Amino acid sequence: MKPKFKDFYPVISIDSQTIQIGDEPNNAYEITDPDGILIKIIPLLNGKLDTKQIFNLIEERTFSFLELENIIKTLDEIGLIEDSSIDNLKDLNDWQRVRYNNNLNYFNVFSNTNKTKSSYQKKLLETKVLVLGMGGLGSNLLMQLSGLGIGHIKFLDCDEVELKNLNRQVLYSERYIGQPKTKVGFERLSDFNTTINYEMIDKRISSAEDLENIITKDLDFVFCAADNPPMLINSWVNELCVKNNVPFISGGVGLTCGSFYSVKPTISPCLECYYTFIKDQFGQVLDAYDNSNNDYNAAILPNISLVASMMTTDFLRIHLQIAEPISLGKKVIVNFLTSETTFENPWVNNSQCEVCSIEKSMATNLFPK
Repeated sequence: MKPKFKDFYPVISIDSQTIQIGDEPNNAYEITDPDGILIKIIPLLNGKLDTKQIFNLIEERTFSFLELENIIKTLDEIGLIEDSSIDNLKDLNDWQRVRYNNNLNYFNVFSNTNKTKSSYQKKLLETKVLVLGMGGLGSNLLMQLSGLGIGHIKFLDCDEVELKNLNRQVLYSERYIGQPKTKVGFERLSDFNTTINYEMIDKRISSAEDLENIITKDLDFVFCAADNPPMLINSWVNELCVKNNVPFISGGVGLTCGSFYSVKPTISPCLECYYTFIKDQFGQVLDAYDNSNNDYNAAILPNISLVASMMTTDFLRIHLQIAEPISLGKKVIVNFLTSETTFENPWVNNSQCEVCSIEKSMATNLFPK
């Protein structure tokens, strides 16, 4: 191994005995270094020397070779070095290395000597997702997923482009008014990223059965950005994703706040667990939807983009396991007036949940097909 210190991390001398590696509040390490060992070692972690060569180059050593190995191991464990003796881009062709250069720079934050930055991008290139709904949230999600380089993207909608969509739905423009969103989306996305396998489905969803041949076991992830029929669509998605062991994330935007949550079957409680927990209030909520003006839409692009970005980022946390997800088994609420993010109490597994529990006989279906 030829360890290379990730030189995008600044090394800052705090005082004669302390250094700080990194300068971001959530990604910096303050290390006590009274003998100046790290100050001597870090410049030699240039990717050209192996550990033995590094040890031999250090004059007036106050540590053993084993201690040097342990120091390098610790730096590796916290993600501060990579191994330059292997090709960190070996999983990608030349075009992909350029197209996804900034993605790779980001993934390098999470790489170490055992996991290259290109392995994260390679996984995205091999990923198949489904996006339900191509309105404000869905169109933003599709652009972000295409920028990430998701290899296969299916998307579903049944509407045509309207003039009133264009304040927030970034896939479309005025010349596409009156055309199916799926057709326009396919054209625009295929132009944006020519190497992604896009698959369009023009269909109205009115029941769980309508989704049975769409949410399938070969998917790696589902994004629910559809809002009709209200609440029912989320239950159907939950049911089929649990059945097929496919993680999903769902979100929406209201007047002054947005929200999203995610479910990973066998890992987190499912949406039905949550609905069962609040079943006393749930019927009233559904009645309120039925009696309200569901056509009233106050979504603007900045708010939509914020929620879409947070959903996509949590997808990366879940799918690439780069950090702890913030929405798994709980609802995240984003306040557009204050930019504050709050969380509902985490959901609790229902041992008799008719969707995700083995013992389903005593459960009651809140959303019959």
